[in-house]
Amino acid sequence: MIVVGRGTVAASLGVNPTDAELGEQGCLVRTVGPHVVLAGTARAGTLFGVRRFLEETVGVRWYAPGVTRMPRHQDLVIPALDWLIRPGFAWREVSYTWPGGDAEFRSRRGCNSGSGGPDDPLGEQYAFAGTCHT
Repeated sequence: MIVVGRGTVAASLGVNPTDAELGEQGCLVRTVGPHVVLAGTARAGTLFGVRRFLEETVGVRWYAPGVTRMPRHQDLVIPALDWLIRPGFAWREVSYTWPGGDAEFRSRRGCNSGSGGPDDPLGEQYAFAGTCHT
């Protein structure tokens, strides 16, 4: 079973990370016996945890808008996992200038720039007036 999100099922498997452990957009990815638990914050942690799991474990790749590689697996073997994912920056943005560099694709790449609130399908987003390069 793959458990997505924090809740009673994740807690019954012993996976119940606190908000303090996860931060704003963190996720705990852990195997418990034959099960995988992806328990993150509602703000976007679970979303980013699922995407990280798909990339690192399943081999899914999002190369460009509309260009996704989803490998076929006869038998998907999931190794023991115990990842605490906490983004290093609250605001993550990369400029994609070609047509189709849309919010959904940028979200798949870990970006969270925009105006969406906690209930946005792409997770909570951030926007700032003015930026600088370092």
